[in-house]
Amino acid sequence: MLAPGDLAKLRKAIGDNIRRRRVEKQLSQQELADRCGVSRKHINRIEAGESEPGASVLYLLSDALDVSSEEFRKIPLHVA
Repeated sequence: MLAPGDLAKLRKAIGDNIRRRRVEKQLSQQELADRCGVSRKHINRIEAGESEPGASVLYLLSDALDVSSEEFRKIPLHVA
């Protein structure tokens, strides 16, 4: 079972994966936000691990970044 601190680390890892893919696709946060129909601030908070994307936003992000939503969740579970 994960502790509350572990969940924050997992959110951060998901955000890092999204940021990495966005940068690989040479998109700004605003461009990604526009493609997903959300605010740039929301993308920023997701990438910073401050906000967890819901299922619908995760789907939109995966579509905009040409990757499966499972790819964002491929997180090493060696959370310490």
